[in-house]
Amino acid sequence: TALDCAKKAEKEAADNKREMANALLTHANLLAAMSSKPKDKKLVEAVSDTRQALTLEPDETIAHFNLGVLLMKQEQDADGVTEMKAYLASNNTDPATVKSAREDIADPRRAREPYAPEFSFNTLEHQQISLASLHGKVALLDFWGSWCPPCRASIPTIAALQKDFAKKNKDVEFVGISSDDDSNAWQKFIAANRMVWPEYLDLDGHVQHAFAVDSYPTYIVLDRNGVIRFRQSGFDEQSSGGELAEALDKALKVKLETGALAAASGSADSAAAPAQAPASTSNTAAQPTSVYGNPEPTYIKGPSYNAAASSNATPSSASGKGSFIVEVLVQPNAGDGARSYVASIAQTVKSRWLVALPQEAQEGKAGVVLVQLEIGHDGKLADDAEIMKSSGSDALDHSALAAVSAAAPFATPPASSDSTFEMQIIFAYNESLTDAVHSLASDDPQ
Repeated sequence: TALDCAKKAEKEAADNKREMANALLTHANLLAAMSSKPKDKKLVEAVSDTRQALTLEPDETIAHFNLGVLLMKQEQDADGVTEMKAYLASNNTDPATVKSAREDIADPRRAREPYAPEFSFNTLEHQQISLASLHGKVALLDFWGSWCPPCRASIPTIAALQKDFAKKNKDVEFVGISSDDDSNAWQKFIAANRMVWPEYLDLDGHVQHAFAVDSYPTYIVLDRNGVIRFRQSGFDEQSSGGELAEALDKALKVKLETGALAAASGSADSAAAPAQAPASTSNTAAQPTSVYGNPEPTYIKGPSYNAAASSNATPSSASGKGSFIVEVLVQPNAGDGARSYVASIAQTVKSRWLVALPQEAQEGKAGVVLVQLEIGHDGKLADDAEIMKSSGSDALDHSALAAVSAAAPFATPPASSDSTFEMQIIFAYNESLTDAVHSLASDDPQ
């Protein structure tokens, strides 16, 4: 659908060279995201689109970088390096892309292989974990949260896997990266559940951001060379353990490359995509399991905002009291497009919510509102949104409902969805995410 829209945009652009170039670059980037092999015809078309965009708009210097990535994907490394250097020589560059271009020039494989971004942190046990320290090992990165029911359900499976691989292979490291916002509760949870592998509390979210994690749990397997060999969001009690074991076994079979870099040099701003792409791409994710009686919802944790949130609010690393958090749960009746669709809805609702927060909330009033809605095939609300759990405050409840109503109509749901697209959204006013989800869980008879 996005490809079709990009083609339509080309036609609509007519004689507007800049808009035509933008449409061509978008089309090229989508093709690149959908390609998998150097000889893929999609890459040939993407290269053609990008060259045409440069002809129309020579000043669109990012196109040189994009073209360099595309050529390297085709294993035309010399030509790719030339385009990268053309980008670096231009006057219109940005630090993150300059860094990426220099890395690709030094090692063109980075345009073809999904190298993990650079990261480093000290665990609960004061052990330093980094991409460099994991070099030569296979690693399972488990992004989780004690607030997340599927994450809690996964612990026995992860513990069994860790114990099994610790016995048979010392080259496998399990690392937990938590999205919790309460250090004491996090430590107590780890101790109570005997989670003996290294654990890190990612309070500011920088590791989650580096790996583009926005749903929980998410599992990422790195091979000995720091290349991402497996990524999955969600936990299924019947299959996830076997899939993770298989992914680890496959990663163990990848040989350590002589001269391979001990650590990927990507910054914390780079997203771990299936391979470096000229445009950001979404990672598909398996759906998690069980919450509040809705089978297999998708968890998408929204960023926190500080208590002074307003029309010009900016993201904050604040958590606990004084933060506002959107949590989206969706039934899996929309196929593979559900996750990205939900993310777009979350962003839209959140923006409407933050510009109209009631005075009570800004003065510190706490409360949790759970709103349920159904979106029809036309993107309109199939019926009025309904409050499934009240905060006890009319102002907070009305604010949540108003945000949903103001955001509608939404984009058309994925083509594979059922008659309606059902969602629940948690609005947490001056509550930590952990407390908000736990309070809802305690109210649910299931």
